[in-house]
Parts: sequence; C-alpha cells; structure tokens
Amino acid sequence: MKAMSDYFTIIYTPLRQEITAYIRDEFSSWVIYESTMDVLNNYNVILIDSASRTYNCHSYAWNISEGGATCWIDYGGINLSKYWTNDLYSSATQGNHYGYTRVYYSGDHSALSSYGTSYYTSKWGEGPLVRHSPTTVPASYTTNRTYYYAPAIIGPAYITLGNTYIYRIFPHIADYANATYHWNFYDEEKGGYIVSSAADSVAIFFNQGGTFQISCSIENSQDTIVYSAFFEPLREYL
Repeated sequence: MKAMSDYFTIIYTPLRQEITAYIRDEFSSWVIYESTMDVLNNYNVILIDSASRTYNCHSYAWNISEGGATCWIDYGGINLSKYWTNDLYSSATQGNHYGYTRVYYSGDHSALSSYGTSYYTSKWGEGPLVRHSPTTVPASYTTNRTYYYAPAIIGPAYITLGNTYIYRIFPHIADYANATYHWNFYDEEKGGYIVSSAADSVAIFFNQGGTFQISCSIENSQDTIVYSAFFEPLREYL
C-alpha cells in the first residue's frame, strides 16, 4: 500500500495574507466509503460529497467555497485567524449581510451558513461534506460558535429627495495597503448621482424618485476584486 504524503504549500486570504496549507494524498475508495457511511449511520445529516483526505472544514469554509485550491488548512494558532484579522471577514455586524456567513466552532471547526437558511454546510475532518443543523456535529466541535461576515453597506434605508446621504462599508477594513474600495451608483432614471467618495464611504445626492442600487467592490493588492456589497435604499416618487 502506498504511504500517504503531505506537501506544504502557501495560499492567501482575500487580502493577500499568507496561509499555511497542505496538499494531501487521497484515501482509497474503500476508506472513502467507510468514512462516509460512518457519519451517515450516526448523524442526521444530508450528504453533499463523500469523505476525502484532501481538504478539511477550514479549507472548505474559508478557501474552497470562494474558488480556492483543494488543500488542508490547520488552525495553527494565528494561521486561520488571518481570515478575520485585518482582512475581509469580521465578527462585527449591522444585520445587512447576504450570501454566506462563516461559522467558527470553539472546538476547531468551520462551517458555512447560507443567507435565509438555518442549516450549515461543513466538511467533517477527513469525513464527508454534509449539510446539518448547527448543533448536529461531533461532540468535540462543541456548540459554541462565532459568526464572521463579509462587509456590508450601511446607511439610510429611506430617503427624501433634494438631500445628500452618506453610505459606508461596514466594518471598515483597517489595512488600507491591502484594500481598495470602488463605489458605483446604478440609476436608470437619472434620479441621483455620487457627490464624492472617500475610501470606505460615498455621498449620494437624490433629486427624483426611481429605483437604483449602490455597490462597493473591494480590491486587494493584486487588483483583484474579492468582494462586492450591494444596498438598495427606497426613495419617494413625486
């Protein structure tokens, strides 16, 4: 039988911090089957993908789900926490977040929670990728959880015409060297315009009713857009 081997590699957070990771050999088909069935026979979960030794919960939730390479990421002290330390994700929230929420269990486990659903998706160690309730997890993970969000646009949801309003990206990403903000204002009725923008905020003047969308795209130091946030205020018709 061929011995399993792991190869060290480096991947990057959205804002280009280095993460230590490993490329790992895959199990035999028999071990994949046994490991998958062990979870399915003992937990009330929905199978998404079979067991695999090539990636784990942290890599799936923080890396692979965003198009990253298949690899294994250990918590490693500050290794995983780079994703939420001066980077794209934060535990701070204003309640205006959409898409995926990253969930970290204090027992060293990560999961994804989709907007509008109460179920999580996570990879259980070398076991399968499954959909499950927040508390249906191996006991070692514990049920103590911290939630991490991508940025959101905050500002007045209801406006009156003839005024200028300020919208901001929240939370503000502290390291400007690694984050550049690009604001856009989509307005088919020509009912307003951007007065000014400064890093993580924009001022918009509204002069007539209609529908429109504010967006903020965040670029990293490689000029790659890593996230776009959207907001749609309501404005009166005259």
